[in-house]
Amino acid sequence: MAEASERLVTVIKEPWHSRPSSREALRLIAKMVAGLAVLGVAVSIAAHFFRDELGAFGREIVEMLGVPGMALGTMLADGLHFPIPPQFYMVAAISAGTSQAAAIAAIAAGSVAGGHVAFYLAQKAGKLQFIQRQVRKVQKPLATLLEIHGTRAIVVGSLLPIPYAHLCYLMGLNRMRYRSFALLCALRIPKLLLYYSIVRFGWGS
Repeated sequence: MAEASERLVTVIKEPWHSRPSSREALRLIAKMVAGLAVLGVAVSIAAHFFRDELGAFGREIVEMLGVPGMALGTMLADGLHFPIPPQFYMVAAISAGTSQAAAIAAIAAGSVAGGHVAFYLAQKAGKLQFIQRQVRKVQKPLATLLEIHGTRAIVVGSLLPIPYAHLCYLMGLNRMRYRSFALLCALRIPKLLLYYSIVRFGWGS
């Protein structure tokens, strides 16, 4: 967790116009594009070779869990870093022909709820002495970044290749203001929409 904090500090700490920051921004964009491309290709390959099997499996998942189950599963993934990510429920919903609006709404609601769970648990855990010692070295830099750069720091943090749950933990452990955390949650929704669009494109290609 401290390592993730240091990565966030490293990316944002340089002035926006400086060359190191520009290179880091390009590297960040490249990582994002590569990750999205891998997701799209993986879904496309899976759909090509296992469309019938995945369709049947998706229908079973949707019938067993329903739309509320997608929200719950996403909440566990983004709140407790459960190993089944939201993209799994996206594939299940698309392969089963579930309503797009219902699936997206459920996954987005579950993700925001999970973020709040992570934020709350981290705030409570942050009161423990041994955890305080772990985050102390990055607590002040993170607070300074938010004070100086404000929205930009949150936006860049949301784009980093760091799990959303970890970012929520970091904000909770470092006792960040709720409005800063709320912005992180708001930025999560367009990112999920982008993921969903790529999964759907990969499934249909």
